[in-house]
Amino acid sequence: MSLNERYWGKIGIETWIADRFGELPAGTEGEPLIGLAADLLPHATRLEYASRLARGRSIGSGLVEGSITQFVNRCLKQTGAKWKVAHVGPLVELAALIDTPDWNTLWVAA
Repeated sequence: MSLNERYWGKIGIETWIADRFGELPAGTEGEPLIGLAADLLPHATRLEYASRLARGRSIGSGLVEGSITQFVNRCLKQTGAKWKVAHVGPLVELAALIDTPDWNTLWVAA
């Protein structure tokens, strides 16, 4: 199973959230992760994001998806940039964390 397949569908999203809990610094409660899990719960039968992306279908608003795509493309296509596929996911996760209320706590803990 590839890393991407690990996070497919409802079970995949739950696995991803559980994995992030395992990475939290000591003393961090993970309230954003709890909120994410609660937000996704009513949509359990509709969470097939990885397979939707594989088929070329969108997973979010055009604005959000476009912004993320532009950011990742800028990073990956910089002159002299040599990215490994395995490092793209952590880049996106880091970029997403920067704008959260937990960023300062996580940055200091690192």
